[in-house]
Amino acid sequence: MTEGGELFVWLIVIVVIGLAFKGFIKGIVKLFQKYNPILAILYMIILFPIAICHILLLGLFRDSEQIMLDKAKEQAKFEKLVEKEKNN
Repeated sequence: MTEGGELFVWLIVIVVIGLAFKGFIKGIVKLFQKYNPILAILYMIILFPIAICHILLLGLFRDSEQIMLDKAKEQAKFEKLVEKEKNN
């Protein structure tokens, strides 16, 4: 492989590791917000491999509650626009 190809591969590897790390940190924060901190720590100690997968999934994907809140905000904005058009 050429030097340019190796550099590109290393760049991709660094980006993927960075995204995984960011997801891992967000997942830990969500885990501690969602559950009791003592239980979260015990969960990470006792069921380590499962907890790591769970943390990554929590960090990489959005919560359904957040998605519902975003949809409700969009619906409220739409209703305001419709009401404004009715009044004009």
